[in-house]
Amino acid sequence: MKYSIKKAAGFTLIELMITVLLSLMITFAISKILITSNQSASTSDGLSQAQETGRFVMSFLAGHIRKAGLDSIVDLSSPIIPPEIISLPFIDCDTYPSLKNYGGGAGDDACSNHTTGGAKAAEGATGSTPATAATFNGGDHLAVSWVSDKDSNRDCTGAGGYAKDDTILNVFWVQPPTLVDPTDSNSVGTSGSLWCQGFTFNNSIIATVNGNSSQSIANGIDAMHILYGEATGDLAGEDGVRNVTRYVTANNVNQWDHVYAVRVAILSSAPAGSGDSEESIYQLLDSELYTINDNITRQVFSATFVIRNYK
Repeated sequence: MKYSIKKAAGFTLIELMITVLLSLMITFAISKILITSNQSASTSDGLSQAQETGRFVMSFLAGHIRKAGLDSIVDLSSPIIPPEIISLPFIDCDTYPSLKNYGGGAGDDACSNHTTGGAKAAEGATGSTPATAATFNGGDHLAVSWVSDKDSNRDCTGAGGYAKDDTILNVFWVQPPTLVDPTDSNSVGTSGSLWCQGFTFNNSIIATVNGNSSQSIANGIDAMHILYGEATGDLAGEDGVRNVTRYVTANNVNQWDHVYAVRVAILSSAPAGSGDSEESIYQLLDSELYTINDNITRQVFSATFVIRNYK
């Protein structure tokens, strides 16, 4: 009796290698889709948070800027306040040099100032080029002056203790972030924040009330720059029409009692890890460029606020 033996069919080595390769390609493609989807979701969430922070801060600043120059002595129902009793709306560092480098808070300057510096991303050493650390400028200070119309009014921090007819000076500034430094493996970035402090103001002399100190208003604000809308021609008539003819920095305003509008730009940021490591470039009004590569999503907000409280 003869037996017929058949060999069992199987995969050849080449077939196995092709199968493994195809499996790896499919797995890589699926992984890439999942990673991209996760990054997109993170970026979207970060952008939403940056937008929410930016909108809140612009609304907060608008409420305080629009108080500029208000005086309790007059009827506030009138859109125009007589100039002989008006408080200056903005207190600048050139007119009041004693408020520069103020030692009691307000981010050094308790007056409206101007800076141009932007940001430069950190760079690691390459060849003969040494490593450079990141730099970041928080931008301008904004000092808004107005007269309290009642006792127990509050300043920008929410602190009270002000009496009727006190001139309240609210000073806003940004504490800039510290960026991740590729030259230091232990470097940890921190977000920037908008700060404010309130004072009483009396002929260039400022003082805190009841020990009121500076307060952080919102985290996630990395820079703020300001331009002032000044009327350089004839002033408006009784119809109250304002004739802003130019927007300039604080150091270029000629007449602060002719400033009828303020243009504000802020740079809001999301949590770390919400963006990518490629360089992103931003510019806020007159500022130098903000060149950043710290894997954080950011967005620029700008708005113009009209002041209608005085001639």
